[in-house]
Amino acid sequence: LESVCDSEVVRLRSRPGPFDWDGALRHANLVAFDGGGIRSRDLKRTLFLLVTMHLIHAVRRHFAATRTPLPVVLVLEEAGALDLVTPFVRAALQELRKAGLSIHLLTQSSLDFGDRDAFEGVLANAPWQAWYQVLAPADQELGARALTNA
Repeated sequence: LESVCDSEVVRLRSRPGPFDWDGALRHANLVAFDGGGIRSRDLKRTLFLLVTMHLIHAVRRHFAATRTPLPVVLVLEEAGALDLVTPFVRAALQELRKAGLSIHLLTQSSLDFGDRDAFEGVLANAPWQAWYQVLAPADQELGARALTNA
């Protein structure tokens, strides 16, 4: 993470001190992390999982303190290829809708998840799904079943 956090670009766009997740989310700020320049898959995955954990904890804290939802959208692009759907994220998908958290998982193919059962478990906790340019036969079959049951 040092190569990312010590970057001149990050330093110039960051203010001193710790980042106030609670304040940023309450004020509906857009917080974006672009991993396009990070060549290491492991470093990119670690960065995105750390950010995801901070965000999920902030939503949990807000809901526990106020009993009101905090509308937050977490978008995890390349969720399958980077293995971003950890047990912690799956638990958030199941538990935090009432707290205001909406998690959007974007992937090129269900095959990126490696484990088809894990992907189907994610689909079971997805209140809505969008399927675009479904090219892989495995995805076509899965998408057809998911949309038929809708």
